[in-house]
Amino acid sequence: MSGRTAAWRHALLAGCVTAVSAFPLSMGFALMAGVPPGAMVLASLYGGLANALFGGRYGVGGPNTAVALLTGAAVMPFAPPESDLYMGYVFALCVLVGIYQLGFAVILRRVDLMDYVSTTVIDGITWGIGVLFILGSLWLAAGLAQPGGAQWPVFHALMVIDRMVDGTAQRAALEVSGVTLLVGLVAGRVPRLRRANILIGLAAGCAWAASLPESALLERVGWVAPIPFQASLPDFRQVSWPVIFALAGGPALAIALVGALQSLGIAKALRDADEPYRPAREMLGQAVSNLCCGFFMGTPGSNSFNKSSVMHALGGSGGLAHLFAVAATAALIYGFTDLLARMPMSALGAALILAGLAMIAPRRYARHFRRGRVGAGMFVLPALLVVILDIQSALFIGVGVSILAHFVHFSRGTIAWDLSEGRLRVAISGVFFFVSGARLENRVRAVFAETGGNGEAESLELDLRPAHLVTLDQLDIAWLRHIVRAGIPVCILIRAEQSEAARGLLDDAGLAGAGSDLLVVATAGDPDAWPAPCAS
Repeated sequence: MSGRTAAWRHALLAGCVTAVSAFPLSMGFALMAGVPPGAMVLASLYGGLANALFGGRYGVGGPNTAVALLTGAAVMPFAPPESDLYMGYVFALCVLVGIYQLGFAVILRRVDLMDYVSTTVIDGITWGIGVLFILGSLWLAAGLAQPGGAQWPVFHALMVIDRMVDGTAQRAALEVSGVTLLVGLVAGRVPRLRRANILIGLAAGCAWAASLPESALLERVGWVAPIPFQASLPDFRQVSWPVIFALAGGPALAIALVGALQSLGIAKALRDADEPYRPAREMLGQAVSNLCCGFFMGTPGSNSFNKSSVMHALGGSGGLAHLFAVAATAALIYGFTDLLARMPMSALGAALILAGLAMIAPRRYARHFRRGRVGAGMFVLPALLVVILDIQSALFIGVGVSILAHFVHFSRGTIAWDLSEGRLRVAISGVFFFVSGARLENRVRAVFAETGGNGEAESLELDLRPAHLVTLDQLDIAWLRHIVRAGIPVCILIRAEQSEAARGLLDDAGLAGAGSDLLVVATAGDPDAWPAPCAS
């Protein structure tokens, strides 16, 4: 099979599986946002097309957990869900988000916002959103009516649990959701099935529901009418300006920032080692998608970590995979509406809980607690704020803490550079923070041809001896793994008392036992002078 044929096959598989896995979740996102399911489906279509034409390679756009929650919380105080007035405000919110993100795209041509936001803070917000996702799906899984009002999600969850215990919840709904959860969790333990565990669990729940007698009343998704591609009118009437100002002052900016952070985080996490990183293009794709949603009956959206990871794991990248995902989504809504109509709501709720569980997997976040109290605090604080307060408060406070920590610490650390005879020597002194790490990575990549640079250097010598010991709690050198695998000799010099901390740092970065191309030398030499060349 030629390389071109294999690329088409991978793109087709990745696009179709991503669409099928994401479609049921779109139904749940619609309930959270208070919009018709068709609006969420259109957001998927516009997000895929925008990413294929304007965005990056890996981000999968469309309905998103955090954005759905923010949309519902922003608009529900002003109009009844799914009403014409409500949808007019939603369309206006899309336009406001798109305008903000166009501004971000201009800024990102000069500076990358992600260099100033710790990944620890982003992971903490993601964990908190996962918890909210689970709490907000319990009523659906239990076959209960959607809670009304804007009360605390934890209180809503406690009410649902109380009704499940006292027998108010439907037994048939609990059976279906239980089967969905059990099968999905078991599939998640099987390596070959892990990426599709939500889809497998949902199929098992639907099969169990089909086996129940007709007397078992189950609420179904219902008929999702084929969606017409027609223009929509954002509600910018004169009498609506107070609401528009309220949306623009907080929710629209929060959604735009969430979309920016998630899109740029996905691009940095999933891109190839030698692939150029274009943050402005990532943001432009998001802006175009949201503007299309505002004027053509969609809802605010963002790139999704879960969907992007699925597409990446299946070998899909670039516009072709996005186009296949768009085609598969269109086929579902226009060709298989009868099957979708019979889907039990309780199975859908359990599938949403599975998605939330995937977001709070402890193994993904354990590294933040191994970096000391500062790393643990920067993770726990935004996570608790998401659950206790709301997502936008956690986002703004978390970003503020991250930027403050940067300015407090960055002024105390310096990086010395020396490039001669093909050897790049870098000495770090003072306290080294994550922004410095991003700049170090960009500078190092720029001189090695194997990582997309100009090829001025052939080996790397990284001297940590002048740095304070706290540096090793903050320094993230996972990107060195790509350089080592490219066959570039790397030497890391440390003081003798830093040896134990350095071993943990290398383990976190996946560099333990990296081979002969990586040499770590512990020395008690003069930390203010350049070290002698590393042994070959």
